[in-house]
Amino acid sequence: MIIIVPKLVRNLKNETGKDIYLCGGANVAAMLFSENLIDEVILKLNPFLMGSGIPLFGKLIKQTALQLTDSKIYKSGIILLNYQVMHSNK
Repeated sequence: MIIIVPKLVRNLKNETGKDIYLCGGANVAAMLFSENLIDEVILKLNPFLMGSGIPLFGKLIKQTALQLTDSKIYKSGIILLNYQVMHSNK
């Protein structure tokens, strides 16, 4: 089923409608990055440090430039960062 994910996302992106939102799914995100199918990355930084955890992407991805488009700092200390993916082939 993983093999059809890029094709499914490519088809959805060609349709009219709302944005596609992926929360979590490090392996799927890495797969979509390798196919240039991710346009925006939203990172939520929590105010605590862990010695280990789940990687942001399940496998290595190519170096990708990001442009900060929005940010918000909450009273709790959480920071929300929105980045536009700067695709090298566009």
